[in-house]
Amino acid sequence: MRNKDDTGFPKLSAPARRALSGAGYTRLDQLTQVSESDLSKLHGIGPTAIKALRAALDERGLSFNTADVTYAGIDELDPIQGFLEGFTFRRVGAELGVTPFGMSIIDMPPQTTAYPEHDHSSEGPGNPPAHQLGQEEVYIALRGSADVEVAGRRYPVDPGHLIRVGPTARRKILPGPDGVRLLAIGGVPGKAYDPAATV
Repeated sequence: MRNKDDTGFPKLSAPARRALSGAGYTRLDQLTQVSESDLSKLHGIGPTAIKALRAALDERGLSFNTADVTYAGIDELDPIQGFLEGFTFRRVGAELGVTPFGMSIIDMPPQTTAYPEHDHSSEGPGNPPAHQLGQEEVYIALRGSADVEVAGRRYPVDPGHLIRVGPTARRKILPGPDGVRLLAIGGVPGKAYDPAATV
């Protein structure tokens, strides 16, 4: 049963109609661009509305968007300009639309000591910007190898080993003889990540 205005929407409760309208959905076919999961996050869209909308889409040979995927080649992603000479730094989390945590890939030349020793507990020379204070990080070598030096101890990181470093631990990344492509994943425990923050 469709509404008289022929938007294609089935008969829905007033809160569901307001939720759709408020989100800019004025025609049934627009819902092919959104997933059931995302649509159900709208206040007023409950299981009954989802079921009715799914049936109406199905009746027209349509469906909700089921592919919530972002795909990219690492080398196709834009690097940050002026990071460190010889290094390539990519904010891959932002490029892919990742929102719960920060994620970067850093290509480091062989056996350099230029990457700054830093922690995430204070501001100052070599340390990250204020929005990264309190952040813990996980480092994963995608290729090559490095040692992550923390408190005088070296931890080898290669495709078979990874490391988590807390915010107060001062660390220095020392690439191996073939350099390293390092995936860094970070976030502040107990706080929402801000994907709009800059490097």
